[in-house]
Amino acid sequence: MRRFIIHHSKKLLLHERSAKKLALATSVALYVAISPFLGLHTMMLVVAGWLFNLNIPVLIMVSYTVNNPWTMIPLMAGGYWAGYKILHVWCGLSVAAINPAIMSWFNAYIHTYLGLKDVSFWAFMLGGNIVGIFVALALYPLLHLFFKKIIHENKLEGL
Repeated sequence: MRRFIIHHSKKLLLHERSAKKLALATSVALYVAISPFLGLHTMMLVVAGWLFNLNIPVLIMVSYTVNNPWTMIPLMAGGYWAGYKILHVWCGLSVAAINPAIMSWFNAYIHTYLGLKDVSFWAFMLGGNIVGIFVALALYPLLHLFFKKIIHENKLEGL
């Protein structure tokens, strides 16, 4: 089973012969996987694939490999933590004061059931986007080199 998955993943990746496009598709997929727009990830991947002429199956494979039921909570918590640090610690804003009105109901609900209070919508949105953009931009050059090497090796092997 493992060999089957690796073979088909490699085949899917190598269908695209441009290291630049593969690196861009992977970076976009990483941003979407980390982004805080829950419920819109698939639509974002399809639109990005269409707009930038990227391989949509690669976008979906990478994004769902990174953001899945086992990794979703750590990814969202990391984004929230980054946004909280930016808004509350560095900018000195009260995260509860800048929340939209619906967040008061949400905060009451999670305080009752989880014991958390004053969760900030804007910290979640800002942090998730900043972390996603940072990860995508930081990994693009490394991914470009990686895919360049993989494509070159597979050309030599005749795959």
